Amino acid sequence: MATPNEKIITHVPVIRPATHVRSTLIQSSLNILRDAGHFDRYLQLLDPAERDVVLHTLAPTWLPVAAGVAHYAACDALKLDAHQLRDIGERVGDRIQGTFLRTLTRGVRAAGITPWTLLNHFDRLWGRLFQGGSVELTRKGPKDVTIEVRGGVIPRFEYFRVGFSGVVRNGFKFVGVANPYVNIVRWDEKRDEFTMHAAWV
Repeated sequence: MATPNEKIITHVPVIRPATHVRSTLIQSSLNILRDAGHFDRYLQLLDPAERDVVLHTLAPTWLPVAAGVAHYAACDALKLDAHQLRDIGERVGDRIQGTFLRTLTRGVRAAGITPWTLLNHFDRLWGRLFQGGSVELTRKGPKDVTIEVRGGVIPRFEYFRVGFSGVVRNGFKFVGVANPYVNIVRWDEKRDEFTMHAAWV
């Protein structure tokens, strides 16, 4: 039987700040901004020094984290409300997680896949999006968990934090959870620590 406060994924022994972000995360975010009608304002806010890297890297690759910082700083400056950010996060999650989650769940659905099946691989998802940083997941009860990110660099932006909670929420929907609850419970800028709480019924 699972015990409360059980670590199901622990932080790596030595946490180094993220150095690179996957271009597919940025490109998915850009596509959603276009679809939502925010792209022109975004262009006005994007740091010109990172413009070419952010806008013209089309093939899947690793981008320096500075490009991700520039992208999310411009997104943050759009000042969208929390509902818009969560919606964008879920739509980004649908694009970036689809292949990964379908591969992970293929062949095990008949055995009764649960949210824990996906949560046990959360570090793999993080590793597909970032080089550096670390995640730790703690089981708080039968159907709730805390997710802590350290050294991610980009969580300094509210746009990313709220959007990433939408990415996580989208993951639950892949396994049939209709209304998962994902809430940001803490952001410590000095320690670069970002914590979410997720629960479902």
